[in-house]
Amino acid sequence: MADIKIAGKLVAGASDGVLAGADAVKDASLGKFQEAVNRDALGNGVFNVTSWTNQSYASVTAAAVGVPSALRRLGMVITFLDTGGEWIAKQFTGDDVTDWTDDGSWDDFGGGGGADFVPVTSEEVAGMQDP
Repeated sequence: MADIKIAGKLVAGASDGVLAGADAVKDASLGKFQEAVNRDALGNGVFNVTSWTNQSYASVTAAAVGVPSALRRLGMVITFLDTGGEWIAKQFTGDDVTDWTDDGSWDDFGGGGGADFVPVTSEEVAGMQDP
């Protein structure tokens, strides 16, 4: 049996190429993911809950529970697939991560919130020039 390291940490032993200790691997992956979040290397705090859990969600609060507590950050944006098959993007706007599962702590983010169409005339477009 050989020792296996992920991100420099011993996580399990292996025999004949079979990894023992799937939970240890998941814990090590979470640790590596946490390091990346701390470096802000994952899309500036965007977390795809559906990708992480392989589930769809009926509400933002249900999806929010799917974000590991160690990764929760003020201002974080989560994306998830709702039970109707639509992609949703929400930003945590609460004052403290203890409000993580409060529905009022989440606001629409990006196009998911619906953008208003602002009509522009061809004259207005012609008047727009780069400085």
